Amino acid sequence: MRSRTVGSTSSINPPRSEIESGLDLLVVGWQERVALPEFSLEGVACKLDSGAAISSLHVQSLRYVRRAGWDWVQFEIGTEFGLLDSLMLCESRLSGMKRIQSSSGHLTVRPVVETMLSLGGFHWAVELTLTCRKQMQFPLLVGRNAIEGRCLIDCGRTFLASR
Repeated sequence: MRSRTVGSTSSINPPRSEIESGLDLLVVGWQERVALPEFSLEGVACKLDSGAAISSLHVQSLRYVRRAGWDWVQFEIGTEFGLLDSLMLCESRLSGMKRIQSSSGHLTVRPVVETMLSLGGFHWAVELTLTCRKQMQFPLLVGRNAIEGRCLIDCGRTFLASR
């Protein structure tokens, strides 16, 4: 479902963002199901959270490797949250490391990878931090950097784009 944003674009307040300029955005609920095709994941329950800058994926283990001059991260995903029936080993080139501060103030440094995300028939590249999210409700948190200029969150509804 696509939606056009309605709002004032008078000369006093010129458009400052893609939303205000009236570009079409995908309307999503605060909870959706997405695919991460490069990791063979379909129907992953996620929380879309404009309060979080970067997205985060639950992994059960990870290790760093160096191959042909590049840093890579290998990680297992699968059984927790019911993502898969058995553990699956994935790997991705390491994009970098990010310092992440939780809402409780705890600071961690997490590996960052870039991958494709599919939602509502649209596909785009996103950055994900890899971490253990077993204490969270969702295996995937999609933050504002991944949805900015693409999606508009209806915070009172769920599964608008992934019915």
